Amino acid sequence: DRGVGVVSSAMSSPLPPPAMTVMVTLDDFTVRLSDGDSRMLLDLLKLAVSGRMGENGKSTLSDVLKGLGKARREVALLLLELCVTELEDVAASTDVSSLTASAVVQESPHPYPDNWEKTGSVRIPGAESLRLEFDRQSSTERRHDMLEIFDSIGHPLATRSGREWSDWSTEIIVSGDEMRWRFTSDNSVNGWGWRFTVYPTMPAKAARSTLPDRVIQSKPSIDLVSCLLDFQLESVPGVDIVP
Repeated sequence: DRGVGVVSSAMSSPLPPPAMTVMVTLDDFTVRLSDGDSRMLLDLLKLAVSGRMGENGKSTLSDVLKGLGKARREVALLLLELCVTELEDVAASTDVSSLTASAVVQESPHPYPDNWEKTGSVRIPGAESLRLEFDRQSSTERRHDMLEIFDSIGHPLATRSGREWSDWSTEIIVSGDEMRWRFTSDNSVNGWGWRFTVYPTMPAKAARSTLPDRVIQSKPSIDLVSCLLDFQLESVPGVDIVP
């Protein structure tokens, strides 16, 4: 039998605990794979962890790569470099499809003062639109103490004032990721004031099943790193892991 036992390549180093030992054997075909072949297998593994290769594709490809890494220092270094790079790219990713954003609250003093003017704005990067919902306590002097809502470039979208909940209950939708507001009160009669919450609508994250293979391969993948994490680079002679 010409198969190469991966465990035998690490005999010069202390063996890891049995539960952590990678028992992978390369057969007559896989033992002849080159470093370039290993890179191609990594591309295929990225597709496999995204569900493109069937139930056994992920385990088969990862086992072969781990076996090659145990047998050859060059492949071990390749796997180490890939894991580091993928993690760095995941951390630095600015893909807005993966962003989550929190709602933002804006409000007046309660009650607000007479002869008071205040402006403000809210920007939630990456949002396709903003949805404004008012607190049921909102109350101002009708037609005299006005809250005005604008889009990012100052076009007026809506005004709110009044004592009744029906004056405030209709939500306001602002296109884009920014809105502005201005509130002005006159010299007499005020109220509790107002409070509204701005909820972002973020772009829908495309299902992986609908993305082309080349798009999947171009995106950093934490799943790919997780698939290779139990590969013990420490057991490969000449490979130093910096804590």
